[in-house]
Amino acid sequence: MSDMSFMYIAFFLTIGSFLLGFVLSWNLKDVFDTWREDAEYAAIVMHPEMQTDDGPVDPSELLYLRIHDEDDTMYDDETE
Repeated sequence: MSDMSFMYIAFFLTIGSFLLGFVLSWNLKDVFDTWREDAEYAAIVMHPEMQTDDGPVDPSELLYLRIHDEDDTMYDDETE
């Protein structure tokens, strides 16, 4: 008789595991699809100043302002 009760428990645990896995994978797939759509949209919609006729601007062509020392900061209220 204990053999039969083990079979019932194993059967319901197996079915429950498959149902739980199905529900979790369904929800995770929805989250992943939404994330992928947002990422694809963000890759397409970029600032127009970062685009040329040939595609995206090469990062080596961009100019950057880097202030290495805090004393190099210029304020508007300073007069010389």
